[in-house]
Amino acid sequence: MAGVAGAVIFCAAATPSYAETFTSREFLTWPREAQRGYFQASIGMAGFIARENDAGHGACLERWYFSDTAATEDSIRSAMAQNAAYHPRAVIVALMRKACGPFDYARR
Repeated sequence: MAGVAGAVIFCAAATPSYAETFTSREFLTWPREAQRGYFQASIGMAGFIARENDAGHGACLERWYFSDTAATEDSIRSAMAQNAAYHPRAVIVALMRKACGPFDYARR
């Protein structure tokens, strides 16, 4: 299971994120409720994978997002506005890594 989870994160993080057809610029035109659903799905899946591999990393991701969901979502939107040409997932993963460290379970 851990190998598959690591591969999923690697593939998500390794996909080209600049100049894709879906960008943060486009994402920011979505209604806030749709954005929230995207955030919850993306961060929730990352948290699930993290908990399966490193409970501390999973707990960090949960604290990062859920301790103040509105503020976290505003910071994600701000980062997306500053990196509008990047895929929204790339921005979210970068912020998760900044807050809680890398998804490098294969190296642990």
